[in-house]
Amino acid sequence: MKRAIKKFILLLSRVFYNRPLRSFFGKWHSIFRWNATSKLLKKVGEGSFVQGAVQLHGGEYIEIGSCFSAGIGLTLQAWDSYAGQSSSPRLVVGNHVMLTDHVHISCADSVEIGDNVLMGSYVFVTDNSHGNADSSSLGVPPQERPLTSKGPVRIGKNVWIGRGAVILPGVSVGDNAIVGANSVVTKSVPANCVVGGIPARIIKYLDGNSEESGGIRHDKTQY
Repeated sequence: MKRAIKKFILLLSRVFYNRPLRSFFGKWHSIFRWNATSKLLKKVGEGSFVQGAVQLHGGEYIEIGSCFSAGIGLTLQAWDSYAGQSSSPRLVVGNHVMLTDHVHISCADSVEIGDNVLMGSYVFVTDNSHGNADSSSLGVPPQERPLTSKGPVRIGKNVWIGRGAVILPGVSVGDNAIVGANSVVTKSVPANCVVGGIPARIIKYLDGNSEESGGIRHDKTQY
């Protein structure tokens, strides 16, 4: 009898825990979970989908365009109050934006992401920080400091941001720009160029009107 029960349990495990079936149920679970999460947002366009759970804060201040997609571990934060300080956040994501795994976007002022943007895994975009980097923060635990912002973040259309890059407050990234992997962007990036490094600097321009051969103009002095 015990042997028959073990065989029956083994049979059930093979039926319900095989890889194709897990994938099937996992996909539908993600669909139902995203449908529930999207109802907490101010606006969501058609054809949007996120794999796995979303770490969400302040969904009523977040707008997402159509055909948006994201991998696992997505974090979207819009802070209207923190450590006793109030703000009016606005986080807007355009159409056909693709975020891969573990992207983190934090907004206490304004973050705008244009159409057709691609972000690699572990990208961090923020318009705020915990307190100011001065003596006023001494003795105050970082997590208890109010959120401050040096200005909104704007990411243009057709921008590609590589894995592990960080976009800091007050930065604008121009249309068609490419941000290299693991870069830290501390000031605004012109359109049609490639930047990389810590802090990020222009590596080359992708300007079709350049006089250089191949449409590439090297110029680090202007950044």
